[in-house]
Amino acid sequence: MTALDLKPINVAELSEDKYQEFMEANQRHIEANKKYLKSQYTQTSNPDYSNDPRVKPYATITVAGQVVATIDNQGVVGTDSNELGERINKLLAGLNEDAASSGPAAAQNRADKIAEMLGGRIVKAGTAMSQSQYNALAPFEQSGSTIDYVAMKTDPLYDQLQNLYAKHANIERERADYLGRQ
Repeated sequence: MTALDLKPINVAELSEDKYQEFMEANQRHIEANKKYLKSQYTQTSNPDYSNDPRVKPYATITVAGQVVATIDNQGVVGTDSNELGERINKLLAGLNEDAASSGPAAAQNRADKIAEMLGGRIVKAGTAMSQSQYNALAPFEQSGSTIDYVAMKTDPLYDQLQNLYAKHANIERERADYLGRQ
C-alpha cells in the first residue's frame, strides 16, 4: 500500500469523541498561533515608580550610628546584610500583623519590632507619610501593553491564522450537514 492508496479522513464524519478531540486540538493549535503572533507585536510599558511617595523612605533603623535597615512608606524593609536580612525576615514572618495594616502603619510596626530586636533606634525620614496621606493615594498604575494590529495584519502568519479559522469553521459546517443527514 502506498500513500496514494490512502483515503483522506473526513473530520466531519468522525465519531463524536474523535471529532471533539480533533476540534479541541485544532482550537488549541489556532490559539497558540494567535498568542504567538500577538506577542510578536506587543509592546509592554512599565510605569515609573521612582517618584511615587510610597517607595520613598519612611524610616531607618540605626545601631551604634550605623544604618542597619530601611523601611519605605509601604512597609517594605531593606538591609545591606544578607544575614541580618534573614534575621529580620524571620522576625517579620512571626509578626501577627492585622491584614488591614499597610503603608505607614505597617512601616512603623516593623520599625518598632526591628529596633527592639536589634537595640537600635528609629530615625524617621523627611519623606515619611502619614497613614491618611498614604490612604489618599491613587492605586499604583499597572503595567500596560499595546498591540500594533496594523503591523500584525501584514505578517504572513496573520493570513495563515485567518485560513486556520476559516478551515475550522468549515469543518463545523460540514459536521452540522453530516449530522443533519444522519
